[in-house]
Amino acid sequence: MGGSVYGAASDVAEVSARVVKGVGMRLVLLRDGNPVQTTSITTDPQTVTLPQPIGTGGYVRAELRGEPYVDPNPRASRQDMEALTNPIFFVAGPRPAGAESQGAPPTDGGTA
Repeated sequence: MGGSVYGAASDVAEVSARVVKGVGMRLVLLRDGNPVQTTSITTDPQTVTLPQPIGTGGYVRAELRGEPYVDPNPRASRQDMEALTNPIFFVAGPRPAGAESQGAPPTDGGTA
């Protein structure tokens, strides 16, 4: 998981996340740290996709979250995050020679 996708700013990459054993949780897909899609996980396994333009660059990542938890002790801190991914970086421009890549974003509706 992780890596870089190279392409023109106008190219669109299809980001997919497959969740196993996550029924009852929610998958949050983030672009540059901001949530852009939240999906309830209702089947096992479940694949969630999100088309994203390469644009000027940035990154996407996913967070799997359970139910929010309010701790009765205000000094304690518990978050509802169950899992998260490494970022996948979008890079506007051609892939440099020798650079690792998840592949150029498709222009025919395929999966990057």
